[in-house]
Amino acid sequence: VRSAGKFSSTCLSVVMATPTKKLNKVLDIRHDDPDFIKTLNHLSSFYGKNTPAARRNLRGDIESRNLAICKNFLQAFEQVQEQLNSVDNCVVSMKNYCDNMGDQLDKMRSTAGKIISQANALQEESDRVKKKSEIANAFLVRFQLTPEELASLHAPTIDSSFFTTLKRVHQILNDCKLLLRTQHQRAGLEVMDSMSMHEQAAYDRLYRWIKSECAKLDTESPEVNPLLRIGFNALQERPVFLNYCLEEVETTRLKAAVRCFLEALTKGGKSRPLEHLSRDPVRFVGDLLAWIHQSVASEFELISNLFGRSHVDFQRARDDGSTEELENEGLILRVLENIFEGICRPFRVRLDGVLRSLGPDVDIVIFYRLYHLLQFYSRTMLKIMPSTSPLERTLSECQQDALTRFSEIAKEKLNYAFQSPPVPPRDLSPTPTHREWVSRLKEILKLIDTSLEQGEREVEPQPLGKEVVERLIGLVNVSSQTLGFVEGPVYALNSLQILQEALTPYSFFSARSHAISLQLDSLLSTISHHEVSRILGVLHLDEIIESIRNHDSSTSLAEEKGMEEERVRSCVWNLEQGVIQGTLTREGVLDKINNGPFRSQVAGKVGKKLKELHMFLFDALTNPTNAYDKGPSFFSLTPASFQES
Repeated sequence: VRSAGKFSSTCLSVVMATPTKKLNKVLDIRHDDPDFIKTLNHLSSFYGKNTPAARRNLRGDIESRNLAICKNFLQAFEQVQEQLNSVDNCVVSMKNYCDNMGDQLDKMRSTAGKIISQANALQEESDRVKKKSEIANAFLVRFQLTPEELASLHAPTIDSSFFTTLKRVHQILNDCKLLLRTQHQRAGLEVMDSMSMHEQAAYDRLYRWIKSECAKLDTESPEVNPLLRIGFNALQERPVFLNYCLEEVETTRLKAAVRCFLEALTKGGKSRPLEHLSRDPVRFVGDLLAWIHQSVASEFELISNLFGRSHVDFQRARDDGSTEELENEGLILRVLENIFEGICRPFRVRLDGVLRSLGPDVDIVIFYRLYHLLQFYSRTMLKIMPSTSPLERTLSECQQDALTRFSEIAKEKLNYAFQSPPVPPRDLSPTPTHREWVSRLKEILKLIDTSLEQGEREVEPQPLGKEVVERLIGLVNVSSQTLGFVEGPVYALNSLQILQEALTPYSFFSARSHAISLQLDSLLSTISHHEVSRILGVLHLDEIIESIRNHDSSTSLAEEKGMEEERVRSCVWNLEQGVIQGTLTREGVLDKINNGPFRSQVAGKVGKKLKELHMFLFDALTNPTNAYDKGPSFFSLTPASFQES
């Protein structure tokens, strides 16, 4: 009974639990759930009135509708099944086809491998052929001329394309030298042979063209074709052709230069003919040299222009030591030398005519002016022309001719003066002849000073020193010998003094000026000595001094003849008064000395000598042994006072 009770209670609890769960489930349903709402809407579509019968049949209706829906799904899926079966059959069929295709692909793969290998081999071969083709094309581009370039080498006229192609030919030949160092020597030799033929033909054609162009350079100021400069630069690779073309330039420009020179002499251009100035030798020769200098500069510019160079380029090349540019300058100077060689002879003939036309009566300064002109233009043109050129040699010879003619005329004039020495004036001043020569000498010295360079100022110019200065000194000495033993030295002093003044400013005559200074000092001493002797003679002191000097100590001085006390006192008094009053030199030649400082020097020397003699007389006459009891009274001045007077 107890067990049955437990079982019944358990069953009751189970029975009660099920409705509770359902009730809780119903209570947990959310009425706002979208799925719940959709379900109620669908239920309302077939659920009619809410009757007990309808509620009892609701479950069956729902199951019936579920069954109907399942049948509809089943029918629909039967069609799908049929379609799936059809698809399955297709898939099986496709699988069979794929298997067949796989078998065929396996068969083809073995065949395609061989084809791909062959294709790869062919591709590699194609790449090699293409690369060889590119190399061949590049080789042809680098080592062959294009048809246009070949045409430019053989065109009727030469233009810039000709030189471009010629430059390319040079480049190909240079590249061939590199090619000969590789394994392609045969190709290099063949290309080199071909290019050498083109090059030789081009140079032959260029040479003929340049010669024809050079023949057109026969005017005074020709215009240079720009292509001609390029052509000369190109011909430097062919020295033989270049020399021939330069010879053509020499010939053409030589004819033009000589023709223009002769026209300038005889016809003139913008001005009168140069020969109209032949009466003025300095201006005539100066204009000739100016024309030549201008022509040298123009010709140098013209020929340098043929090489595309200038004087500045050559100066820079000398500074940099560029061998090629110096060689070009050497070629230009050689051409320039040969061009002006033709002018040397007509210029020399004109200058010789000028020198011959100047006779002995002409001013010798003209010869030195001509020499100065020749020297100036020679040094100026040395900046362009070398010293070994015919023109420079001609100018040097003309300079020597002018100096020689100067020496001849100067020697002739001075020889004539020596034969008839000029008579000095009464005032003992330099003769007009001497003054004229000194004046000419000053003009010449100014010319020399302006033309000397730094290293030449210590060398005495010849023949001026020997032919003029020395002979002028000799002429002064000869003229002075015609005068007295006092007047002669004064005249020589005056004459040599103005000569020394002319020479002193110039260092190149310093040695000769110093020699003249020594001679002037000697003359001053001689004049001073003669003046003292004259004064002593006038005062009769010469005899007294001579007696004192020759006095024999065995007798007294007062006992000698001529040494009487009154006579001695009178002579001493006259000496002192003459010095104090300054009358002793009034009758002498001191005033005839033209130069004030020299005059002062002579007066100083004379005064000094007289003071020494005064002291000598004072010592002798106041000496008790000479028996002059009143000896001190002879002197109004003591030696010290006399020194101060």
